Amino acid sequence: MGQSYARLKSLLCFGLLVCVGTGIGWFSHAYLTSSSTPTILREPEGRYHFISPLIGFNIGEKNDFPEYIDLERTLEKNIDALVKKGTIHSASVYFRDLESGRWTGVNEDDLYSPASLYKVALLMATLRKAEVDPMFFKQKIRFMESLNTEKPDYTPMEIGKAYTIQELLARLIVISDNDAKNILHENVGSVAVSTVFSDLRLAEPALSETGDTMSARTYSRFFRALYNSTYLNRTNSEYALSLLSQVEFKSGIVNGLPEEARKFSVAHKFGYRVLANTTDTVSQEIHDCGIVYAPIHPYFVCIMTKGWNQYDLLDAIQLFSQKVYEGVKVIEKLPPTV
Repeated sequence: MGQSYARLKSLLCFGLLVCVGTGIGWFSHAYLTSSSTPTILREPEGRYHFISPLIGFNIGEKNDFPEYIDLERTLEKNIDALVKKGTIHSASVYFRDLESGRWTGVNEDDLYSPASLYKVALLMATLRKAEVDPMFFKQKIRFMESLNTEKPDYTPMEIGKAYTIQELLARLIVISDNDAKNILHENVGSVAVSTVFSDLRLAEPALSETGDTMSARTYSRFFRALYNSTYLNRTNSEYALSLLSQVEFKSGIVNGLPEEARKFSVAHKFGYRVLANTTDTVSQEIHDCGIVYAPIHPYFVCIMTKGWNQYDLLDAIQLFSQKVYEGVKVIEKLPPTV
C-alpha cells in the first residue's frame, strides 16, 4: 500500500510539472509571436564599444509606438515648413531606437538616390571576403590611374603607390574616396557586393545609376546588421562601425546635435548627388544616415533630402537631427552629460 501511494504521488507530481511546463511554453510562445511589444534579447554589455550583438527580437509597426507621435509630428511640421519656404523640395526621416527596436519616421519609404551611401555595402562585402581569406586584407594594389573627373576636397591617392585593402577601406569610408571605391569594387567583385544587397533583401543600384532606388527605412538594414553583428563577425562589425565613426564629414547629423551631445560617437555615412540634367525638378540630393551612440539608448537616424542648394539641404539635415535628439531625450529621459 505504501509503495502504491508513493508511486501515485510521483505520477501526480510529474503530471503537474508537465502541465505547468506546457502552460509556460504556450504562454511564452504566444507572447513572443503575438505581442506587439518589442522583445529584445542581447548579449551582456561591456564586451564591445560599437556593437551590441542581437540574439532575437520581435518588433511592431510605427503605429504600435504612440510614444513617438510627438516626434513624428514635430518632424513633419518642420519638413512641411521648409518645403513651403522653398529651401527644400522634399525630405525623409527614419528613426529607430537600437536597444528597444521601436521606431518612427516621416516619408520613410520615399525613394532617393543612394549615391555614396552605397559604399557601406562595399565595405561589408570587402570585410566578408576578408573573413573567408584573411590574407586579402593585407593584399597590396598599385594605384595607376584616377577616374575622378573633378578635383577632390581631400589629398588624392598617389599614382604608382601600392595600397593595402585595409588602407583602401579607410579611404573609402573616412574620406569617401571614389578612387578607392573603384579599386575595391574591381578586386572584391560585383557578385560579392550584389550578395550583400540580396542577403539584406535590397535591390542593388548599379554603380552608374543615378535614379531613386533607396528609402531611409530600407537603408537602415546595413547599419542594423552591423550594430547587431548579424552579418559580419563581431570583430569585423566592430571594425566597420569604428571606421564609420571616423568619417570626416560633420556637416549633417553630427553638427545638428546640440553641444551636450557632440562628444557621443556617431558612426555614419553621407551621400551627395548632383543631377546632370538641370531641367529636372530637383538638382541635388544630400543624405546622412548613421548611429548616434547616446547613452542607454543609441539610435539610428537616416535623413534624406532633395532640393537645389547644398547648404539649404545641409541646414535641413542638421535641423532634423537636432529635432530627433531633442525628441529622444524627452521620451527616453537620457541621462545628463558631464
